[in-house]
Amino acid sequence: MIKRNILETLENHLLTKKTICLLIGARQTGKTTLMKLIGNRLKSEKLPHAYLSFEDPELLLLCNEHPENLFKFALQAKNGPRFYFLLDEVQYLDNPSNFLKYLYDTYSDSVRFFVSGSSSFYIDEKFTDSLAGRKRLFNLDTVSFREYLVYREFEEAEAIHTGRQFSIPVQRRLDELLDEYAVYGGYPEVILTDDEQEKQDILTELADSYVKKDALEAGVTKTDKYVYLMRILSTQIGSLFNSNECAGTLGINRLTVDSYIRTMRLSCHITVVKPFFSNLRKELTKMPKIYFNDHGLRNRFYNDFSPFAVRPDKGALLEQTVFRFFLDLYREEDIAFWRTAKQHEVDFIIRREKAYEIKWSDMNFSASKYKTFTSLYPEIPLRCISRDNAPNIKI
Repeated sequence: MIKRNILETLENHLLTKKTICLLIGARQTGKTTLMKLIGNRLKSEKLPHAYLSFEDPELLLLCNEHPENLFKFALQAKNGPRFYFLLDEVQYLDNPSNFLKYLYDTYSDSVRFFVSGSSSFYIDEKFTDSLAGRKRLFNLDTVSFREYLVYREFEEAEAIHTGRQFSIPVQRRLDELLDEYAVYGGYPEVILTDDEQEKQDILTELADSYVKKDALEAGVTKTDKYVYLMRILSTQIGSLFNSNECAGTLGINRLTVDSYIRTMRLSCHITVVKPFFSNLRKELTKMPKIYFNDHGLRNRFYNDFSPFAVRPDKGALLEQTVFRFFLDLYREEDIAFWRTAKQHEVDFIIRREKAYEIKWSDMNFSASKYKTFTSLYPEIPLRCISRDNAPNIKI
């Protein structure tokens, strides 16, 4: 079992708050597992509850007819002082927002709702009502590096990203685990197997089946173009994304490319990182960078699972891995990059307060090359994250 840090937060919210607990994320990140663990917690405390999945066609049919039909699957829900519904795959409902709004407005004094959706794309498209004041949204990413270290019984897991230096044997073990994590990523099923070929097969299934399923359910008809765009993105880590160029390569128009990017983003597969400028108008008009939310999936589309140090793309993969570190610690809108027309560049700007340049080795970093940035933004300290210090540097 992989211990997910979000579990305690979800339990506390469900047990102490009236608002709907809405969990979203990419497919196969462990939402159903978390929901069932919470069911175990409710069972241990003898709290009445029911786990129901809208993949059940009978449940789906009846609840589409009227929200009240939910109680046919848990007759005791109306009889006690409080009942907990754990509702999985809510995006399959015709109108999930109206469904939840009705139940919350009618039964919030006696019923609590923990709801999951398989990806935020469907939540975004189908939640026509904002449910403002009625929900709290939680996002479940793939397993973070710290969670991965805990699973692998690395005793100093809580000390990473704090600036702490480790003994040589501990550092050597940390480096080995970082290499594994960078290559295969954080999908739970991938982590739970020790066989490398099986890891690759699982990631292939994710790329071939689940990613395509997201695209098809989002209305994408040319899934071959969609997958090809994912492959293009996997080769462009750290580079500016030009939708016009991609459109030309794929033989489709730019608006279609933009719609594909939106689907990938809202399906929780990629993050679009915008440039940092002191002039916010410029920031909204310049080309972004795109990173994958899981580097194992990125490596599947890149078609390379070779060890970190011998890869031709090791610098790009390190940048992708460090981005994932940041994504665990900061909101998407807190992460940016800096680049000028003369191609002066800094890889990451965090909260407009800290700057980081990513290099494979500390020896490749020279502070003098970044005088343009440091002179323009003397209040933002710049540091180098390299393969030598990636888990250790305080971020």
